[in-house]
Amino acid sequence: MRKKQTFTIFKVLQETLTEKIFLEKTGCKKKEILCLLEKGSWTAGIDAILQEEISCEAVALLCSDA
Repeated sequence: MRKKQTFTIFKVLQETLTEKIFLEKTGCKKKEILCLLEKGSWTAGIDAILQEEISCEAVALLCSDA
């Protein structure tokens, strides 16, 4: 069950960060965002966060390399 949750959260993150309006506001390119998401250990990090109580600190730590 958690594996499905992890994948769903990752897909929503990916879709949100590659939306046209977000890309325009940030000046990022879709290809850059997709590369960033591919090379990180996002699903493992999301899975780890879901194992414990979700906190801002845990999310910030996951995003810190980005």
